[in-house]
Amino acid sequence: MKHIFLSLSLLVLPLIGFAQDKIGIMNPQLVLSSLPETRAIEQNLQGFVEQRQAEFETKYTAWLERVTKYQQNVEANLLTTQAQQEEEQSLAEVQAELEGMEQRFQVDLQNRRAELLEPLIQRMDETMQKIAAENGIDMILNQATAGGDPIVYFVSARAMNITQMVIDRMNDSAN
Repeated sequence: MKHIFLSLSLLVLPLIGFAQDKIGIMNPQLVLSSLPETRAIEQNLQGFVEQRQAEFETKYTAWLERVTKYQQNVEANLLTTQAQQEEEQSLAEVQAELEGMEQRFQVDLQNRRAELLEPLIQRMDETMQKIAAENGIDMILNQATAGGDPIVYFVSARAMNITQMVIDRMNDSAN
């Protein structure tokens, strides 16, 4: 009987300790979208996108003009077989360069976004830590992913949602 009680105690004690943890929830996407700095970052990124698109469109238009001229010259029988092969090779290289430009652009955009958001995310983390310490919160869970999918599928009414506190504190510290 003593062994059963001791075994049961060993199983229940960790659960009692876990049940006493205070858990907060927060929606980082809502926090970021509520900050005026985020709008400035999005405008900066939009300018970056527009600049890169203009560069791409210039090269793409020039490539299309070359392709059109090449096709006209082939139809008019103005190119030798050797000249056709050389132009096809050159056009293929430019096409590969354009495809590479698109891929580099996506990587550059992701890097630029991360670079610009990093100070805000760091401030958000510091703010969460302060609010957690002030409110005795042991753990803060992300309420939703960037895609809107919940990470926590059930949140008890006792969980403290600190999203608005983080927004208010970050907006106060920005002024």
